[in-house]
Amino acid sequence: MRAVRLSLWVLLPAALTTLTWANLAGPPAGQTGAPGEGTCADAGCHDQFTLNGGPGLLNIEAIPPFWFVDESICPPEPVHIAIGLEQPGASRWGFQLAALDDSGRTMGTLLLVDADRTQASVDSAGRLYVSHTAVGSDGEHANAAPGWSVSWIPEPLPPPQSRVTLFASALAADDDGTAAGDYVYTGTVQLRFVFVDCFGLSVPGDVNESGSVTSADIIYLINFIFRGGPMPSYHPMFGEINCDGTVNSADVIALVRYIFQGGWGPSCEPCIHCCATDETNWYCEFP
Repeated sequence: MRAVRLSLWVLLPAALTTLTWANLAGPPAGQTGAPGEGTCADAGCHDQFTLNGGPGLLNIEAIPPFWFVDESICPPEPVHIAIGLEQPGASRWGFQLAALDDSGRTMGTLLLVDADRTQASVDSAGRLYVSHTAVGSDGEHANAAPGWSVSWIPEPLPPPQSRVTLFASALAADDDGTAAGDYVYTGTVQLRFVFVDCFGLSVPGDVNESGSVTSADIIYLINFIFRGGPMPSYHPMFGEINCDGTVNSADVIALVRYIFQGGWGPSCEPCIHCCATDETNWYCEFP
């Protein structure tokens, strides 16, 4: 899991209060701070304080922090993006987010998770953005925004091993109807391309790949879980016997019941397991 920094804004620090309130419905496109873009901390906007110069805490989590596609077996998996913003004394919030490559082109597709609180827009260059709505500016929440959720999928498919960067800008405002007293922040996070492998054990439950399911598989799994022994063949998640998404003592019990008590078999093993790795982290999906 990777944390990301983000920023938001309200919009023009107009002399008229009505202009400031008008932009509660969302900022104009192109304010993420990506190369070639500005932010709402630029002159004539929320410019009382320097960009990223406030005491606020901005956080984005991208889960998983990488992307992979194997269209022959595994459907594109979404990256779930959670955006948080904290600032003492602030009580009005917002953000804008874009997913771009090194040339500034939109990569993949940002998807709305909450259409009441977030919205999509496209600029004249075809770049896709997601930002807050008037409801999503959360004027009744002081000191911390409730946060926003967005998903990203690699469709249309980026070129292999493309570098995809999330650019974000966020505003923590004091909600006084003017552009004064507000702070703007920016941040980025990269979604790494990783290799995907889709496979299954030739014999479900045969964690030591001996060709059959025996008591030796129970011992093998116990050694892996409790004693730091070698992992099940090919990948740790092939020790997943009861299909609850984790490998633990419950899988040992399920394997014992299967072998000695005629219990139900390792029902999830016949399915294809889709696993991605960046050689440090693994991310697996189970059908």
